[in-house]
Amino acid sequence: MAITQTEAGRIIERLQSFESNGRFQNFIAQVHSRSILQDLGVSSDAWPRYTLSEEDLHHTAHYLFWQGLELKSLAQYQEQGNAYILRGCEILEFLYQAQPVGYPERTTQLFNAALGYYISGYYARAYVLMRQLQTVAELPSELELLRRFFEKNLAGMRELISNILEDETYTDTAIAHSLQERELSEDEALHQTMRATFGRIFSYFIEFPKTGDYPLLERAKELADDGIQLALRTGFVDWWWWFYCVRYLLDQYDENSLWRTLSPFGDDDPDNQFVEPYIRANYSRSIPVIELWPSQISALPFINETERGSYCLRRNFSTTLLMTQVPRTEESARHWARQAALLQIGRVGAVLGLPSANDRCVMFS
Repeated sequence: MAITQTEAGRIIERLQSFESNGRFQNFIAQVHSRSILQDLGVSSDAWPRYTLSEEDLHHTAHYLFWQGLELKSLAQYQEQGNAYILRGCEILEFLYQAQPVGYPERTTQLFNAALGYYISGYYARAYVLMRQLQTVAELPSELELLRRFFEKNLAGMRELISNILEDETYTDTAIAHSLQERELSEDEALHQTMRATFGRIFSYFIEFPKTGDYPLLERAKELADDGIQLALRTGFVDWWWWFYCVRYLLDQYDENSLWRTLSPFGDDDPDNQFVEPYIRANYSRSIPVIELWPSQISALPFINETERGSYCLRRNFSTTLLMTQVPRTEESARHWARQAALLQIGRVGAVLGLPSANDRCVMFS
């Protein structure tokens, strides 16, 4: 829920006070100092006696995440919110680099930084770190599931979802019994509950790209909200961040999904001859296409512009390209836009950039 202007002003005042605090400035100075010594290859035995702790930096980074997210809920403060999230990412990435290989929390810190970079708009950096996570170590099951969701690796997600949902230890009854019999501590039971919630969230999500059934997506969002509240009440900082990121990615996917972005074309397709078959065909590809990029979405409204000329590039088996201009009337605009954007025999090259089952014909304008 968006904060008020007054609340945003208080957050900024609080953050400015926090940044000017001598202890915080000392933390940042130590972070940069230690980073320089590491880059120079100086032995840790020769380092000054640093006073900052991992826990201090971990909570500082997530405090900046939290306040930055609050600010981002108001459009006029998004840039400032992103800047604070970015600072939190840099702190976590430093922690990752500063710790020895095999340290238990190391990959978690890098993962959290990658998600923060994505949310603050540094997409390239986020994808680089996510790729790096594939090679550094095996991720915990919940983070591996979230990573595959981030990459929209639907086949990989199904396997992990099944592992959780088919495991009896993740049922409410089993968790309650283990807690009662003291086989699990309260914290361990909460972790089990949150992992089970992760599995349920994605079990609803993963059916949506195939069916376009919005109640499935809404239920996934509701469970993510429940997870956020549970993590807040119990003080699990990492789980709060992961649930929040899931909710953010679900909202973003909702905005960019083929079901939503191509729905306006349904007005010209009352019998569902083009829209739904096109979406399902892209879902059925070996690497499913289930959403558009923001740049593609921004181009969609211009497909039917009557002022634009339309061209069809036809490529024969010898790769010769033949270009034909199509008369630009309102009727032809609708026809060619539907053919290019929805039929499985072509691709909207300059407008949508979506692959199809047959790449021999490329429509563009």
